[in-house]
Amino acid sequence: MEFSNISNIIKDGNEAYKLLEKSLPTVKKVLEYLKHRRLKIAIFGAGGTGKTTLGKVLSGRLDLSNLPLYSYQESLKIEKYEFKDDVSGSIVVVPGQPRRKVEMDNCLKSVEKGEFDLVIHVVSLGYHSFNHLSYQRIYPEQGGITVDQFLEQYTRDHRQKEIEVLKKSLQRSVKMASRKKIAMITLITKEDLWWQQRDSINAHYKDGEYNDLIKNIEDDRGTDKFTHEYCSVSLIRKNFISGNNEILLLTTSGYEDIVKAERLSCLLKTIGELCDIT
Repeated sequence: MEFSNISNIIKDGNEAYKLLEKSLPTVKKVLEYLKHRRLKIAIFGAGGTGKTTLGKVLSGRLDLSNLPLYSYQESLKIEKYEFKDDVSGSIVVVPGQPRRKVEMDNCLKSVEKGEFDLVIHVVSLGYHSFNHLSYQRIYPEQGGITVDQFLEQYTRDHRQKEIEVLKKSLQRSVKMASRKKIAMITLITKEDLWWQQRDSINAHYKDGEYNDLIKNIEDDRGTDKFTHEYCSVSLIRKNFISGNNEILLLTTSGYEDIVKAERLSCLLKTIGELCDIT
């Protein structure tokens, strides 16, 4: 994975790039570790939360300074990203749709066998991308639903799906992992959509049912065998749209390149700390 994939998040000469340079030594250390030493990461989460994008970013296959324009495409199978330059580490992205249960179950068994150093659960406050032609088709029984009504119900329903992934799948497998110590990150993506409400939104994960499930894992394994951290990031900055390109929610004003870069740096630092990269 090339360091330029991170430093090019913003263009050379930009003031944001100059500010980002202050955190580069720690970030570079993490990236060099990923490049030269074995590290296996499993990425779980409901469909449309940004798992594939994360896998491509961490493996150096997606340049955040020059993102292609694309719509959400459902993953049909397990995605594996080997690091570039003959790197021994790897990243596994698990399909999140319920009908891909066989693929998820296989990866959960791998977690139980202790095959992964780090498990990342990707959530997005219910802003799960979808490829329906129109948002109106998701709740057809509510004919004439407004965008605001749709967003309220859709995000509520999908926040519950995030909890179900943890409660019905990840919680048990992480508890049973044969590794002496297993690390986990809950990564809250699409920060650019909810940045202005971040204090109350973070509380949804850290003070509610979600965190109770995390604490249950910790109580079961003990803090010497389980470590967990919350991180939030916006891997891409994009309006929340339907498969028919209907704009449902605009990106938050004030979420600038420097914020995006700093949050990504924070994620990489957290990976370094949890995986004992010194």
